[in-house]
Amino acid sequence: MNSIDDVPRSALKTFRFSDVDEFRNAIRGLNFEFTPFVRKISAEQTILALPGCDVNLTRAFPRVVDAQLVENCTAIGFTMDDLNVPIRFNGSQRARPVVVIGSGGAAYTTIEEVQRQIASVIFRPEVRDRGWPPTLSSFKIFEISTAGLQRLRGVVREVLAEAAGPISAAELLLKGAAMKESLLGAVDEAFATIVPARWTFAPNDGRNFRIFQDIRALLSDDLSEADLQR
Repeated sequence: MNSIDDVPRSALKTFRFSDVDEFRNAIRGLNFEFTPFVRKISAEQTILALPGCDVNLTRAFPRVVDAQLVENCTAIGFTMDDLNVPIRFNGSQRARPVVVIGSGGAAYTTIEEVQRQIASVIFRPEVRDRGWPPTLSSFKIFEISTAGLQRLRGVVREVLAEAAGPISAAELLLKGAAMKESLLGAVDEAFATIVPARWTFAPNDGRNFRIFQDIRALLSDDLSEADLQR
């Protein structure tokens, strides 16, 4: 008799939301708070849980995001679209091909002015042996080549497509290991194409990030107090 784990099933889970009150971040390893700019949304979150890593694809909505990674993880993030409205990351923004990285405990803030499609890959345990840029208290952003970004996007699409059909637990172990290696290789290639860019100095500086957070907190307090006085 087969066990329940031997029964083929989809490794993908997709959640859809039409109201901000329904939206819940389901990315494992990421503590997440957001402030929406709109009330009605058309959001979608696809999650692929693989041995050793999770792949997440989110069709987001205009919002401010404050997030922090849990310990013993490494997260890689990038957009899956090419809009001319860049995301403001840790206080800075440029319309460039970029990738962000954070390891255990690192935090970030984004301001997303329009609906975006965003991918993230969270590796467990923390990746320390591939020469990727180190992070401390905050995520870092790097400008990379267009080819490097397209390679990342392509591997994510391929992995999600491969996992879309029914798959047994045994297959998931084998295919999942190959998928993880493909993702690791794509990240290696992306970081090999880093473009030295002065604009990334500010968002990658931990002190500047803390100042940015303090200013945002003060502004939020002022707005909350003004609302109470109305």
